[in-house]
Amino acid sequence: MGAWLQQFGKSVYATRGGPYQPGPWGCATRSKDKNTVYLHALANWDGVLHLPDLPAKVVANRVLTGGTAKVTQADGLLTVAVDPEPKRSRADPR
Repeated sequence: MGAWLQQFGKSVYATRGGPYQPGPWGCATRSKDKNTVYLHALANWDGVLHLPDLPAKVVANRVLTGGTAKVTQADGLLTVAVDPEPKRSRADPR
């Protein structure tokens, strides 16, 4: 856990819950200034999340565990499609 927090702690520390409620896919946190949203996909999922759209345009994204994501905003939905085989960090226990 310590190695994971050292690498990914910024997605947990100094954040607040939201803007999405926890669900079967995982949970979300956001920075205090609300400019950064972290999606924590914790459960088994197919690599695509469909969530209510954010009020602002997504200008950048990054997969903290490696790999890539395609983010689209259309018709009131935020869709995040993550590479199904991301590189795993040494801190990732999976």
